[in-house]
Amino acid sequence: MIRKVAVLFLLLRFTSLTASDFPIPQVPDNIEIAGMKLKITHEAQREIQKDVNALRASEKYFNIKLDRANLYFPIIEKALREEGVPDDLKFLSLQESALISDNVSTSDAVGYWQFKDFTAREVGMRVDSKVDERKNVVSSTHGAAKYLKRHNFMLKNWLYSVNAYMTGLGGVKPHIDEAGIGSDKLTITHKTHWYVKRFIAHVIAFRDDVGKPHSEGMELIVYRQGGNKDLKEIAKKLEVNEELVFQYNKWLSYGKVPDDREYPVIIPVKGQKPKIPEPKRTEEIVRRPSYPEKIVDEINTMSKTIFLEINDRKTILAIQGDDLKSLAEKSGTNVEKLRKYNDLSNSQPVDAGKFYFTESKRSKSRILYHVTQYNENLWDVSQRYGIKLNKLRKKNRMEESETLKPGRILWLKQKRPDDIPIAYRKVEAPKTFNPEPPKVMKPVVAPPVQQAPETPVVKKTIEPVTTEPEPRPVLQDKPVESIQIAEEKKPVEPTSQKVDVHEVVAGQSLYSIAKKYDITVEDLQEWNGLRKHDPINPGQKLIVVAPFEMSSTQEYVESAVAPPSGNESRHVVKPDDTYYSISRKYGVEIGEILKRNELSVDIPIKPGQELIIPSAPQKLATNTTQASNQKTYTVQAGDTFYKIARHFNLSVEELMKINDKERPDLSIGEILKIEQ
Repeated sequence: MIRKVAVLFLLLRFTSLTASDFPIPQVPDNIEIAGMKLKITHEAQREIQKDVNALRASEKYFNIKLDRANLYFPIIEKALREEGVPDDLKFLSLQESALISDNVSTSDAVGYWQFKDFTAREVGMRVDSKVDERKNVVSSTHGAAKYLKRHNFMLKNWLYSVNAYMTGLGGVKPHIDEAGIGSDKLTITHKTHWYVKRFIAHVIAFRDDVGKPHSEGMELIVYRQGGNKDLKEIAKKLEVNEELVFQYNKWLSYGKVPDDREYPVIIPVKGQKPKIPEPKRTEEIVRRPSYPEKIVDEINTMSKTIFLEINDRKTILAIQGDDLKSLAEKSGTNVEKLRKYNDLSNSQPVDAGKFYFTESKRSKSRILYHVTQYNENLWDVSQRYGIKLNKLRKKNRMEESETLKPGRILWLKQKRPDDIPIAYRKVEAPKTFNPEPPKVMKPVVAPPVQQAPETPVVKKTIEPVTTEPEPRPVLQDKPVESIQIAEEKKPVEPTSQKVDVHEVVAGQSLYSIAKKYDITVEDLQEWNGLRKHDPINPGQKLIVVAPFEMSSTQEYVESAVAPPSGNESRHVVKPDDTYYSISRKYGVEIGEILKRNELSVDIPIKPGQELIIPSAPQKLATNTTQASNQKTYTVQAGDTFYKIARHFNLSVEELMKINDKERPDLSIGEILKIEQ
């Protein structure tokens, strides 16, 4: 009997020791979260520690949440990475819903990131009787990332953006310090909003333990080819557990995946992953970055069919002897479609060595500008960047009969505002070399040196090689010497009202709104984080001016009024003024003007109203982390890969390689490494 009691005592003691293998983390006075260096006061430490202790009070429930985190976080991390949102913000989903897909709050917020229906629709999610993407971990994470980025555009502080996730942008002001806007350092005090302190507690409680395999060896993969198929059919095709597939896809009310656009289906697997077939392509595809500068010279001599993707659109290389008929046969299309895709006239021949599109070109490029070279027409630029000819003409306010002059800066992504004049940059004209007539060298007799033979020496003709400089159209202080062409301003039909934000009314579509403000549907979708086929609803507010355009155009076009060098200035609002036109005039971001004047983008400005204009933004600056001596740069509004790379004396390819980027896409607040 005594022996049994002793054994029981030892077992109990062993159990208590194994529990101590998971000590409760202590809140430090300094910590880095989401790329921000946080200093936590003693009082705030005590408050956060209480939350950490509560999260770790029960090892059973802590491990249940940890298991869910280890299952879902790989998918969430990928979505945040694609959106350019810091990895640490994944812990916000754990705080919001404990990663329960159909979690519903007392205020009717639903899903992994706890969205209300109208907010979910605003960030591109479908919410109706058939589909509720708030319960889809991929779709809702992309929506949450867009929502956080909108806040961060105004606040330039990821912890403040977390605060605004709960309070909204209008309600966050009493809880933040203006000195923290745009800063990567923040002091957490007892006055800091409880929601932010609880977020910090989740990071501290879970961060050191996530990243382990799921306790049952389960893993989630994303299947994107389920359009018009039901979950039962998908489970059978992939040979996975049907019941689990239904359990992890509660976002579908009737079990059938719609085919109006691509929906990510979550597939839970144990053990060996199913092989998900990729779409087959019959021809070789040569992929390259969006920047279409690098064409291999030897490609013209290759006999096999070559396809190249330009601006995410497939093209085919024309070789010697090709015409539209032969290109149509190689690409599996017809002559009329090729002619339409490439904006070709009936008499325009096919040129060997050029690429021709086998699908419709896009409406814009990821590259902002192009400097026109000699002997280059608008069609050449349209083909080079994969932009429809009529869209390129419209972006630059050009008439069909208008001639393109060398050195002109063409707008490729946005439409040139009517109050910004056409700008030119000095470009080198191609040099021509006229060959001299052959010179006959007369023999010279000078014994004992042997007489030179009478061989004519012909000077070789040098073929000029012109290379286009990379598009960085910065106007110089001194006048451009080569070309200065003043263009007479054409009257532009004004819209019924000049606003920055449009409120949707019943019966309106993206097309009708875009037409009203003389912009493209693609612009509306990009500026408002909408995806193709996303619905809009009455009362929804849409940005109808480019929110980031000022920062990107500063480098290329001088503003009408020089921005203040260091002191603030004042501006009296005129009848035609908008936030956008004022920001462009002074070289200051819209967000800075709103913040300084305690305004919101939803609040219209009125004629006669006086605005305080803060000083213009500073030049690019790097952030250096002392601990790792790692040089980094935080992406600002208007930044491009080309702009950042050029500033740090790198090529775009080098900067992409350092940051493991497949595409030159950026998001505001994203932290780029500058050195390996």
